[in-house]
Amino acid sequence: MWRTRFLLLVLLFFIITLISLNLGYIQIPFPDVVAILFKNLPVVGGLIDLTPTQMNNEAVIILIRLPRILIGALVGAALATSGTV
Repeated sequence: MWRTRFLLLVLLFFIITLISLNLGYIQIPFPDVVAILFKNLPVVGGLIDLTPTQMNNEAVIILIRLPRILIGALVGAALATSGTV
């Protein structure tokens, strides 16, 4: 039972992360967000070619939005841990 809930929460975290990467002042289409994320994977990265417009979007996603989302998740986990302790 707890494994199912845990897997559901992990899946929900990834879905919310993808949605959060799409939201912001600069509107980046969802397929571009997915392409940029796959481009930065070590195995798949060389197979995806981005246009110059997508290169600007890559900077926004990789340098601004993704670190903010991951730091927010880490801070939330740290607050939950400290509350438990």
